[in-house]
Amino acid sequence: MSIEEDHQPDSISFTDHIFDFAFHPSNNLIVLGLINGKIECYNYSLEQNTLAWTTQASKKSCRGVEFTPSGAHLMSISRDKSIQALDVSTGRLLYKIPKAHKYGKYKSRMKG
Repeated sequence: MSIEEDHQPDSISFTDHIFDFAFHPSNNLIVLGLINGKIECYNYSLEQNTLAWTTQASKKSCRGVEFTPSGAHLMSISRDKSIQALDVSTGRLLYKIPKAHKYGKYKSRMKG
């Protein structure tokens, strides 16, 4: 095994298509928006990757995920045209704005 291989986290495998992902601005967290409407949050390190939480954010695909600049909340967009805000520490839905936009979006960016 090369030195480069020694310093990489293990792969995280999925059975569903990943639409989007985001890295936390200050912690070793990665969140993934999946085609089945779920959002999964993982703690990652060189030693191991662990699932922190998963939530069914939408009945349709979760097309975009983005942390707020502070990293306390996660915003997501879905095919059903809604926007969701989640608590990053628990994955709990804080609020949902149904029909937030006219057309289904594929990506959203936070301004900080």
